[in-house]
Amino acid sequence: MSSEEMFTPFDCVTCRCNYILVVRNQGSSLTCSMCNNHIKRRDISRENMEISQKRIIEKFVCSSEKVSDHERLLLKIEKEIELNKKDKSHLQKMRKELEDKESYVKATESDLIQKHSELVEKINKEKARETIDEESGIRSPEIKQNPVSKKRKLETGETTSELKEELEFYKSVFKSHRNSLVSQVKIKTMNGTKVWVDHIRDDKQFIEALDRDEEVEEWLKPVKCER
Repeated sequence: MSSEEMFTPFDCVTCRCNYILVVRNQGSSLTCSMCNNHIKRRDISRENMEISQKRIIEKFVCSSEKVSDHERLLLKIEKEIELNKKDKSHLQKMRKELEDKESYVKATESDLIQKHSELVEKINKEKARETIDEESGIRSPEIKQNPVSKKRKLETGETTSELKEELEFYKSVFKSHRNSLVSQVKIKTMNGTKVWVDHIRDDKQFIEALDRDEEVEEWLKPVKCER
């Protein structure tokens, strides 16, 4: 394996999450501890490594305020705790929304089942009455269905179907983006259909296929290297 495909100790690499990594051991790849991005040496240009090295020198060597290893570790832990708090809060909010929607769907289904039972019972009574009238030679008046009731029934069925579809969509995030940070997952549309997007993990081709808005346009802008 050539030297261009291997990291050497003290090489510096800037991850796509803008976190600077310092290589400790020789190898062909490494993983970012912040976003779990897997980085291969052959995918990193020499310019990227030089810029990363300059940034880390300016930050930790040339800075007038030098931070100890313990302080850096403390800052890292505090940052991770803050991110975990945000993720936990966002996840709890999403779960609450899912629970509310699921409860509403169940309540609507229960109401529809009850109305269906009442309607079946009413129809059976009318049929029994018609049978008795026929046997006695009396003709029952025709029962006309109320058009307003029919319309409400159709609208209730459509609402239940829409709620079920939305509930399944929210549940799908735990399958399509189970390894993504909750704070990074967004809802966007692709050809008018809602989809889950993680602009950090999803590839550029997928993001380019999304319906454009200000946030999507911002994601597609090239990242400027700091000098």
